[in-house]
Amino acid sequence: KKGKKELVRVPRLQMLDWLQLRKHGVTVQLAQQDAEVLESLLNFDQLPKPALPEGLVADLRHYQLDAWHWLAFLYRHRFGACLADDMGLGKTLQGITLIAGIIAGTIPSAATPGSPHLVFAPPSLLFNWEAEVARFLPSAKVLLYAGTGRSTDQFSNQNIIITSYGIIQRDHAKLEKLRFDVIIFDETQVVKNLQAATTNAVRKLRGSFTLALTGTPVENHLGEYYAIMDLCLPGLLGSHDEFNRRINKEGTPAIQRLIQRTKPFVLRRTKQMIAAELPPKIETDIPLDLSPKQKA
Repeated sequence: KKGKKELVRVPRLQMLDWLQLRKHGVTVQLAQQDAEVLESLLNFDQLPKPALPEGLVADLRHYQLDAWHWLAFLYRHRFGACLADDMGLGKTLQGITLIAGIIAGTIPSAATPGSPHLVFAPPSLLFNWEAEVARFLPSAKVLLYAGTGRSTDQFSNQNIIITSYGIIQRDHAKLEKLRFDVIIFDETQVVKNLQAATTNAVRKLRGSFTLALTGTPVENHLGEYYAIMDLCLPGLLGSHDEFNRRINKEGTPAIQRLIQRTKPFVLRRTKQMIAAELPPKIETDIPLDLSPKQKA
């Protein structure tokens, strides 16, 4: 008013909305660094392309390299991410690549020195994660936090802690006190129910960056998508009640805004999209002898 200018502090997640104002003729000035960050967020091709980290023993396919550049950018600027590729496209390897980049110093760490990375997975995938880290990042020190006699005292001098969703319910009081670097939630649909005890427990963990891995970000309703995105980027979609009210009241326009707002932080590729990069399917027939009861 009367020629006076006023500085306004805006959470970075809301700057995406301010950019929308430009389309409606509102003049919005951002600091150069923030403007560059948001421009990169909105234009995938403009992301920096850091080299693959030392210590990673893997030949990444083209789409996996894209995910590495995307994850490195989001980590560097303290956002969060949901990698929602189809099953079988190597989400585990892409998550390991991010951790490898931080360990190797390719990306400056956002956590205090010595902070481990934490991986949550269903019990059936714990040993798969352990085997994949040993295969692709053999130099990493890995601890499987499971079974009886487990202790957080073992976390010192470890790079990666692998545990299950069930354990967070039992050990949340101990884990909440610790600080982690990257927290990866594999099969994130496990914590899509906002009323579940496991979901409440994982939201109290402290980490520098959250990465959700899921092939099914939406299975039954948009509330599941809200739960996953709010885990990765708290506050991005507002409160749960506000989210439901907008979706129910406005319908399709609200869904379109939801897609636009979350687009920079979600990466999804289907097998059809990158079929040319996949190796030929290998089929192996294994004949089995059935018992008389099985035959019957």
